[in-house]
Amino acid sequence: MNKILLLRYNKVIDIAFEELSKSLDDVEIADITDFGDDMNMLEYCVIDSFISQFIPFQHIVVGDVFWPTGQHICNWSLTNKVTCCFMQHGQWIYMANKMDPRHVPSYTCLFGGNLRNKMQTWPYAKRSQVKVTGSPRYDSLPSV
Repeated sequence: MNKILLLRYNKVIDIAFEELSKSLDDVEIADITDFGDDMNMLEYCVIDSFISQFIPFQHIVVGDVFWPTGQHICNWSLTNKVTCCFMQHGQWIYMANKMDPRHVPSYTCLFGGNLRNKMQTWPYAKRSQVKVTGSPRYDSLPSV
């Protein structure tokens, strides 16, 4: 079994999840937005209860790991030996909170090499495998 849980988290990445799910064999989509305005600040016990209802799965993909909810998702993944993948969902206007968060995902997928090169100097990149995967929003634009 190699089931993947795509965890919708009120980010623009949700549309990418819909497209990604079409190309995967064993995938389920869960939605944290059901928690409403509190979704960024969920306690670990809430995340544990929510994610555990989708077990068994081997991988979880999420669009945010820096808010408390995202940090708990990374921690849950590590505790439960589940690979966590974070897909960058937009431009990073500020970076101080991203350099060395307490918990990081197994993999971090970024839009481009400039950010990857910057991240290589951060403690974050020593604990997460940083990959450039591009952005579907930009990759299909014609050359100008």
